[in-house]
Amino acid sequence: MLDFKVSTTVPRTINQNYGWILRLNQQSGKVRVLERVTLPETPKTWGSGGQPHGTSADRKTISLDVTLTIYNGTISKSWDVADGDPAGHYLISAYVENSAPVQFEFDVIDPK
Repeated sequence: MLDFKVSTTVPRTINQNYGWILRLNQQSGKVRVLERVTLPETPKTWGSGGQPHGTSADRKTISLDVTLTIYNGTISKSWDVADGDPAGHYLISAYVENSAPVQFEFDVIDPK
């Protein structure tokens, strides 16, 4: 499981990790999740970790259909800041099967 610190900002530093964690009513097993990540501008490249994905026509949004393992009632997904990722407002939408969609919003900022 990932160890995140809750924040509404992420430094735009190469390899800086960010993501989300959700608590579910189910303690174990697997769950299907459609994840959509929308950036303020088109990134230099989209890295999907080799997972099948689709991108929006303007290439600002990537969609991934993944199956995640539930650990102690939680699921999580992470990304890394990559070279060419824009600063600005990011939106991650997670559509977990049999659950209401959840959104995570934060700003990627240039370090001081």
